[in-house]
Amino acid sequence: MATMAQITAAVANAQHSTGPRTPEGKAVSSKNATKLGLYSQTLILPGEDPEELQAISRAFTDEYHPQTPTEQALLDDVVLAQWLKRRYLRLEHEFVNASVAALPEGSGPDTALTTVFIQDCEGSKVLDKIFRRQQFADRLFRRSVADLRKAIALRRELQVANAASRRLLQKRTGFDPYRLPNLDDTVPPTPGTPATQPPDPRPLTPDPGGAAA
Repeated sequence: MATMAQITAAVANAQHSTGPRTPEGKAVSSKNATKLGLYSQTLILPGEDPEELQAISRAFTDEYHPQTPTEQALLDDVVLAQWLKRRYLRLEHEFVNASVAALPEGSGPDTALTTVFIQDCEGSKVLDKIFRRQQFADRLFRRSVADLRKAIALRRELQVANAASRRLLQKRTGFDPYRLPNLDDTVPPTPGTPATQPPDPRPLTPDPGGAAA
């Protein structure tokens, strides 16, 4: 889990890179997160659908729009946790079905689930192990979502503070440090020195008094 100090440092370092803003840029970012952010092929086990994982990744990317490396890492944790939750639920379902199918002939269908549960509690306790993994995935999901929301909120607070500081500086000095200067911009005079006067456009004429002398 990322600490608040790590989140703060990462957000501060990423202030000049606020991520894609155009619809086209966001679409590319979403695809990159799906392809590269999770190295999704390493998460696919036999019998699992890669399209399902990509759909989860796209859904959370569209919801949170990560704009910093920290936000992307936390989003990856959210997707991973959600993927694990689905995996363990499917594993529980398949284990119960297989156990019911392995019961002796003549076992009552109304008591099959109870029989499987009792046998598992007295034996290998597979259902208990699956349940503990489900709890882990759920904790990971909740923690990652909370950390991701904190990181996004902190980034937005810093952006608002930076914008306020920029407006205050511009109001006091008339200078915007984030705007590239134009060649036609007039440099304001230094306080305490007279401003440079523009040249007189009128043509010079001889001084009559000087000519007579």
